[in-house]
This record gives sequence, C-alpha cells and structure tokens, in this order.
Amino acid sequence: TPLLCLQLLRDGNPPKGESSMYFAFTGPALYTDANKFRKIDFKDIEKGKAEHDKRANDGWIAMIQHYFTSAWVLAPGQPREFRTTKVAANQYAIAMVTNLGELAPGASKTVDATLYAGPQEEYKLAALAPGLDLVKDYGWFRILAQPLFWLLDKLHGVLGNWGWAIVSLVVLLKLAFYSLNASAYKSMAKMKAVQPEMVAIRER
Repeated sequence: TPLLCLQLLRDGNPPKGESSMYFAFTGPALYTDANKFRKIDFKDIEKGKAEHDKRANDGWIAMIQHYFTSAWVLAPGQPREFRTTKVAANQYAIAMVTNLGELAPGASKTVDATLYAGPQEEYKLAALAPGLDLVKDYGWFRILAQPLFWLLDKLHGVLGNWGWAIVSLVVLLKLAFYSLNASAYKSMAKMKAVQPEMVAIRER
C-alpha cells in the first residue's frame, strides 16, 4: 500500500551567532494529544535512544531553530507513525508517515497536509494546530515570559509600534514594582543614616 512520508531534515550544528548567555533549543519536536509537546535531542537520535510517541491518530512534527520553525501538520483522524533517524553524518530527520490504504489501478487519493516555515509567531501557530505555539522556547522562564509577551502584544495592538510597546511595558513594570523598590530605598537610607553613628560610637 502507498505511504505518505512528511519529513524535516537538519544538521546537528548550533545556529550561527548563538548567544553563550542564553540557550534556545535547536532540533526536532513533535506533539500528540496523548503526551503533548516533546523536544528531541540530536544526541538521543545519534545514540538511537530518542523517546517519543511512535503512533497516534493526531499530532504534528517540527524542526526548531531560535526564532524560526518548520512544521508538517496533518489533519486529525488519520493514523500516523512518527520516526526519528540519523540520515548521514551529522544529518538528522524527523518524519510523520501515514498509510494511504489500498488504491485500485488508475485510482487516486488526496491527503491534505500543511507545511509551515517561518517565524515563531505564537498566535498564528496556535491557530494552525493544537500545541504548535509551544515551539516558541521560553525555557525555564515560560511562567514569567509568556504573560509578559501577552501584555506586550496587547500594548502593540493599542499603540501600533513595537518600540513604544516595549517602552510602555517597562513603565508598567516600574509602576508595578514601585512600592517594593520604595521600601528597599527607605531601608538603604536608614542604613546610611545609622552607619555614621556606629562609627562615632567606635571612635569613643
């Protein structure tokens, strides 16, 4: 029976210009409703120890790099198999394979699949497939970064300019933490006032 193989291929090298201060995941990923989002390390593929769902009736595959991603999306309800392989030296692939069933001589069958290749625009990705927005790698700071990005996006929607949106976000954060900063400044001022007295006592 014919098979449809949707594959993404990449070398295992880190992106050029990657910051040593900030790590962003680079490599394949997949999603299923059963086990949700999973990133797969090139090293695990190299060792043949990549752990991920092998079969499902839903889900997608992706290749992530910094602020960009490519992904194959197949409509749910179509049984599929997920494969990760080392294709050649420093070349790794993730594939989604679906069985098209038997076809009579001269017959044809159409399967709708979507290829996305572009920036990790969270809302566009979320609209394309469940969980696809998770390719945007906030790392350990997701719990803080995601709400801040949401607020930044709302400010951009009002102001229409990313520069002013960032300035507005900084001002709002300053206002939010003003009382905390004010308390810290008062404590520092009290310590400075006490220090000369302590020096005077020691001199006596």
